[in-house]
Amino acid sequence: MKLLRVAMVALSILALGLPVALAQQEQEAENLHVLENEGLIDEMLGALRGLGLPRRGGRGCLHCHVGSMDEPRDTWDFASDTKENKGKARAMFAMVKEINERFLPVAAGDAETHQNVTCYTCHAGRVNPQPLPQLLLSEFEAGGVERLAETYRQARSRYFAADAYDFRIGTLTGIANELTSRGDYLSAAAVHELNIEYYDEPRAHGGLIRTRMVEALSGGGVEAMRARYERLKGEHPSDAFSPSMLDALGWGLFRSSNREAGVAVFELNMAEHPDAFVSHESLGWAYMQSGQADRGIELAEQWLEHNPGHELGETLLRDLRERS
Repeated sequence: MKLLRVAMVALSILALGLPVALAQQEQEAENLHVLENEGLIDEMLGALRGLGLPRRGGRGCLHCHVGSMDEPRDTWDFASDTKENKGKARAMFAMVKEINERFLPVAAGDAETHQNVTCYTCHAGRVNPQPLPQLLLSEFEAGGVERLAETYRQARSRYFAADAYDFRIGTLTGIANELTSRGDYLSAAAVHELNIEYYDEPRAHGGLIRTRMVEALSGGGVEAMRARYERLKGEHPSDAFSPSMLDALGWGLFRSSNREAGVAVFELNMAEHPDAFVSHESLGWAYMQSGQADRGIELAEQWLEHNPGHELGETLLRDLRERS
């Protein structure tokens, strides 16, 4: 078995085209501070995979090591600390080692086995380990919404089938919501539209609807927001105007100290969706927290009158009465 393993390692090294110098480092490596000669090849291969660096021809090795693809690989200076990336990699290997040897055994407790962390745990096949929202916001700060969109498209094209980034619908929605909170409605709308390009479904449209409503509220108050809502009905699919869409907007406004606008959205939701429990529940609590407890209790009572025995409705009425 040992002979077979050695043969397989040798074949994998040849197949990947890694430099002979690297293959020999099991015996010849110098200037090792964290890693050891034993297992060094596996560590280096793991690092290349973790950061998504090319293995063939040793090209990925040059991310940290001194050399040139135009020079024989046996002339590369693997021991040199000239490149800044090598120092960073050394620190990262030390961190991984401490996590695996010091912290994970404690976290695992009595478990017989636990999963060690590797470069891939955080990098997931990319050099920059930033989560996608952080990366995109950084790109936005550097070059605006056009650069954000370009970065998103490139990342999606390269990594969509991998586990490097979260490309679910909520990623761009969250970024657009952040831009909306900054008052940058134009950029927020552009991000929502980018989301709709890939996810032409109610949740993506709902995000853009909320941003447009907040924009109208900012410019003209509650009445302008209501008027914008009516116009938006002709611009988006009908199933985007769900009770949960307006409910999310209402609580967002209510909790950001704009209680009047929040209550207005809850009242709109009630008018649009009188048969939805969430409409009654949120408006009831909004009334309660706005000093209108009687109106909230009345709503809960009306719900139970039309939906006798409704468990959540009974809980709502009891809670509102106790709070009042």
